[in-house]
Amino acid sequence: MSNQNWTPPSNPDPAEGGQPAYDPPNYTPPPAPGGYQPPAPGGYQPPAPGGYQPPAPGGYQPPAPGGYQPPAATSPYEPQPPASPYGQPPVGGYGQPPASPYGQPPVGNYAQPPAYPTPYGQPMDPTGAGYAAGPRLVEWPKRALSYLIDMGPVIVLNMINNGLFGARIDATTGAMTGGNGLLSTLLTLVGLAWVVYNSGYLQGTTGQSYGRKYTKTRLVSEATGQPVGFGMAVLRQLAHFVDAIICFVGYLFPLWDAKKQTIADKIMKTLVIED
Repeated sequence: MSNQNWTPPSNPDPAEGGQPAYDPPNYTPPPAPGGYQPPAPGGYQPPAPGGYQPPAPGGYQPPAPGGYQPPAATSPYEPQPPASPYGQPPVGGYGQPPASPYGQPPVGNYAQPPAYPTPYGQPMDPTGAGYAAGPRLVEWPKRALSYLIDMGPVIVLNMINNGLFGARIDATTGAMTGGNGLLSTLLTLVGLAWVVYNSGYLQGTTGQSYGRKYTKTRLVSEATGQPVGFGMAVLRQLAHFVDAIICFVGYLFPLWDAKKQTIADKIMKTLVIED
């Protein structure tokens, strides 16, 4: 039998205990795309070539050499600040000298330059003023003793010469008798050679003749404090003629002169100092 007239059943009524009829949702598909329009071709123009110019060469000048000065080296004698746990410097700041006698200049007159050079380690001035007063000058008695020692051989030779070989003048007739001219001349030359060697060479090159070695004194230049040299020492001996010609008063000048100098010392600018 044919079922051509069959119709599907209708949706049951929920009131009758059936299932609700199913209605497909009202879905509307979105419109077709087309809201986006691609840019027109040729809209982007690349920059024209050559628009960037590099900087001209030589525009940067290096700094002149020597412009940087390195910091001064820290002296090993400067105290270093202690490390502070709070990052603060210690009270009083850095770079303060330590409270130590080694960091301060010594106190005393010996730091001053001497008035007279002391190349031979002269003792300090007896007044206690240190080396500022210069080396100790020799008093007159010691100078006189050294002079007698130096001139002693000459005095002895003159006594021998005059007593044994010198000519004599007769008091009655006035005639010159006796004497040995050759031996007298020889003794005179020996005495002169002694003076040149002892008071000229030794005293000029070392500052000490035999008499000055015995009395521990020394002849030096007032300007340099050094021995005066052979030539100057010989000239000084000749300058003693001025001390003798005024009744030997020039030899007494050290008794009152501030620098204990004879006239010959003042002419030659020499000093006699303690050795």
